[in-house]
Amino acid sequence: MGLMEPLKDAYGQIILALYEKRPCFELVEMDTGYVSLSRAPSLYLLEYNDWPEVEKRQ
Repeated sequence: MGLMEPLKDAYGQIILALYEKRPCFELVEMDTGYVSLSRAPSLYLLEYNDWPEVEKRQ
């Protein structure tokens, strides 16, 4: 299996941008048609102690 093409791997591109400290965003689309920008990408690479308290309780 080869590498996935960058344009077909949106999640991978988000993680790479975060790792390289480049700005990025995540577009969230639900089955209901609701679409919004997520603030989650900034949280993906945080250490557990830096997680928001609400996330630690999940």
